[in-house]
This record gives sequence, C-alpha cells and structure tokens, in this order.
Amino acid sequence: MKKILTIGNATLDIIVAMDCYPVEDEKYRALGQRIQRGGNASNSSEVLANLGHQVSLLVPFADDDASQTIQHSLQYAGVDMSYCVSHRDTISPTSYIITNESSKTRTIIHSRELAELSVSEFNVVPWQDFDVLHFEGRNIAIVKQMLINVQQASSGVKVSLEIEKQRPDIESLIQYADLVVFSNSYFESMNCVDMDAFFTKMRAYSNTAIFICSRGSQGAYGQLPEVGIAHSPAFIFGELLDTVGAGDTFNAGLIASYSEDLPIEQMLKNACLLASKKVTQEGFLGLNSFDLEPLSELSV
Repeated sequence: MKKILTIGNATLDIIVAMDCYPVEDEKYRALGQRIQRGGNASNSSEVLANLGHQVSLLVPFADDDASQTIQHSLQYAGVDMSYCVSHRDTISPTSYIITNESSKTRTIIHSRELAELSVSEFNVVPWQDFDVLHFEGRNIAIVKQMLINVQQASSGVKVSLEIEKQRPDIESLIQYADLVVFSNSYFESMNCVDMDAFFTKMRAYSNTAIFICSRGSQGAYGQLPEVGIAHSPAFIFGELLDTVGAGDTFNAGLIASYSEDLPIEQMLKNACLLASKKVTQEGFLGLNSFDLEPLSELSV
C-alpha cells in the first residue's frame, strides 16, 4: 500500500443519456439521467482507494448542497479529504454530460465559479510524507509553482502529471514530472503522424520523464527515456456501456503501477485492463484489482 496525494478538481456530474446528439433549438426526451461525483483527481482517487492504496485528495470545495453530495461520495469510497479547503458563498463546479448511446460518445459542458487551489493551500499539506503526488494539468501558473516547490525540496517523492487537453503553456509543466500521462485528445491536438513523432516532440520538454499516452480503443503507448515505444492493447470485457471516467480510471491504474515500480509494459497493461473493464459499467465500484480476465484483446 502506497500513500498517494491527488491534486486537482472535484465536480458534480449531471449525466443525460440520449439516443442521438441533440440539434440546436429542438426538444428531446432523454433516455435517462443520473447524478454523480466527478472530476479527474476525484475519480482517480476513488479507483486508487479501491486498489488498496492510502489516498488523500487535495481540492477546493464549495459550501453548497452539491458539495455535500461530492464529499459523501468520496467518504464512502474511502478517500481522505482532511487536506481539502472550503470556500464560503460559492457553488460547486458542475459538468453537464450528454452521452450519445448510438455512438457511445460523450460531450461535456463544464461550469465553474469556484476558485482554483492556491499555492499557499498546497504548501501547508505535508506532501513530503507521500510516495506519489499526482497533479492535474490545469491552472498552469499555479500548478507550475507547486511543482517547482516539490522539485526544490528534493524530497524523493514521485510526481505524476496528467496532460488532458491543450492549454496555453501546459508543456512548461512537463519538466517537473517523473511520469507524464497524455490523453488521446492532447495527442490529436499535436497533429503528429504517429506515436514516435509525438514522443519525439514531447522529449523537447523532458529527457528524463516516463511518457504515457492513452489512445482509447487503440490501447496505450509508453516510452522510457532513450528507449523504444511500448504498447498495450485495449481489452474487451463485455458490452460498452459508460465511458465517463474511463480516462481517470486509466490514470489510477497507471499511478498505482508506477508507485510499485513495475515495468512500463506492466504499467500499460494494468491501466488498459482497468479502463477497459470500467467502460462496461457505470461508476467505479468493483475496480479493485488488476487480476482481470478479459474476453479478448480489442483489435483496431
């Protein structure tokens, strides 16, 4: 069991299932709706706790009813929130998610008024006591200062970083991380012809970090410094049901494996197994082991 601190965001997700993506200025009847806790760091924390790690979450909370829903869910999942900060007279971030049951895609509309986590709020946390610190790549200038503080402390704590989407100056964070996880969305925004070109481009920002890129149905790719590219396929466990949180599940599987110093090939396989299992269910219950038997590998 490792001590892991995840730093980022927790939201309320309102998920509406449709049989098609809506056209502007029309009226539709939804197939269903559910409300759940969301946010990248929040979701990854639950899966890491499922896997048996001692997980703490560092996010800001509002003081509304939605925040109580979010916190109750995290408490039930066994995630420590003692380092989280509260803000009065504000509302929780909310993601409105439309899932298209025909194409199995989801569209997210995010609303946020809550202040982001500050450097001073991070500095009071005894982060030196953790084995791994995992950062969402958001609020770039502030997260960069947090990462600099960790690097300057020379504490030996492992640092992982999620690069989910293209944001101004987000690449400046890469040099401070030991493990960098790129999303498929970010890969596509780089207009690279293949993974070799992508990793070569990213090496301009760090020649020491482990690079991982999740490619959805194509599985995931990884590269150690000055070593060739490793790959794991995605897997089939059953019918595709719910992709919301699949990326966060992948990240959790990767962080858990990285915390145990597993080989990159095993890190990729574990993360792909867990994410492939997640898309066959709603939520994260039962995602508590890498000892999974898929029906087959996913060929693309």
